[in-house]
Amino acid sequence: MYRRNFVLEADLEIKGSLTCYFSSSDSGGVLHRYCCTQCGTPLAVKPEAFDGLKAIKASSLDDKAWVQPTMDIFVESKQPWIELPELTEKYEGLSPGS
Repeated sequence: MYRRNFVLEADLEIKGSLTCYFSSSDSGGVLHRYCCTQCGTPLAVKPEAFDGLKAIKASSLDDKAWVQPTMDIFVESKQPWIELPELTEKYEGLSPGS
């Protein structure tokens, strides 16, 4: 399991070159998937539905100390062996009411 952390695009600095692939989300929206052009490591996802935000993998960060999860989404599809932090908001789908 990995976490994606949504950050403001304006505050995000990614060093190095990226390539972008497009795919569909579960809701039918478009996802922009950014990967390192050197090794192919997935680094970020930009859902078109979330204007101004990108989701980055915490494992790709040089400094992970600032990452503090505040919510878990799509918990309906969570595997039974995954334990979620007690203090996060939890949503069955993408967000409240989805």
